Amino acid sequence: MLWVVVVILILLTIAYFATKKKKEQSDEPAPASNPAIPEPPNQTIVPAPTSNTVGGLFEIALKGDTGAEKMVVTIDGIRYPKQEAFNLTKDIQKIRIETPSKVNLANVTLKDISPTRDTNGVDTNIRIASIYVNGSNENMRSRLYQGSDKQAYISNGLWFWGGELTFQTEPTGLDPSTQANSTLPSVTGTIEIEAKGDVGNEQLRVLVDGFIYPAPGGTLNEDGTFAPGVYVIPAEGTKIVVKTPRLVDLTKVTIQFVNDAIDPVAQKDRNVRVSSIIINGDGQDVRPRLFRSGLDATRLTNLRNGGFFWSGDYTFV
Repeated sequence: MLWVVVVILILLTIAYFATKKKKEQSDEPAPASNPAIPEPPNQTIVPAPTSNTVGGLFEIALKGDTGAEKMVVTIDGIRYPKQEAFNLTKDIQKIRIETPSKVNLANVTLKDISPTRDTNGVDTNIRIASIYVNGSNENMRSRLYQGSDKQAYISNGLWFWGGELTFQTEPTGLDPSTQANSTLPSVTGTIEIEAKGDVGNEQLRVLVDGFIYPAPGGTLNEDGTFAPGVYVIPAEGTKIVVKTPRLVDLTKVTIQFVNDAIDPVAQKDRNVRVSSIIINGDGQDVRPRLFRSGLDATRLTNLRNGGFFWSGDYTFV
């Protein structure tokens, strides 16, 4: 009987050490060779359809109000994605489209194919935070165009609904062959305003052709947050740059000072002092053309020489 007990003890000892070794092996880290590289979160990459060589890039960051939004992108007649559509979420989603040749924005169309409402009856809307082309660091969202409807809202990323968006271009008188090969829209209008506030929290808006910049609801940032719908003028001064889809006609520009009052904290009257206004980058200060109804000649002269704005709308003659 003693030998039976000895055999059992030996078998139990062997089983114990075998189990211990197996556990130690299972606790070892996985080999470091060929580690998996995760994709960046919320990013969709669409490879070039006809070649392994990437000639151009179209990168767009956007989201939907309900999560039921759908969109397709057409570049040089090629539909992305090839089947169905990009399904958008309520969070900012980044889509990177690789193309076989450089992207010409004149040949790009964004199409909203969402249902009018989601299953809960809520209106669907697409909000675009940024558009970058061919690796450029210039956000092309301000070039978006959909007829003349709600242009400031679209170019500030607030929303677009239904239909198609293209990118606004303007004739410039340059050689057409040069324009045909351009990777960017030919012209964008600009208004550059250098100003400072007496208190430092003065607020301006700019209207061009009746559209408000920045749009009243603010501007959608790439992180999904919204910037205020006004230009805030600090005491140390700033330069406002308004980008428009067309060359700016000065006679269709209005500058609004929207919070002229005694600041309750500083106990000081808010005033905006403008040191220069440049249109379409031509370098000419157009302050001498500033006008506000009701001003006498002395106040109008002071205004044009950098005197302060007070509540109201300012146009140009």
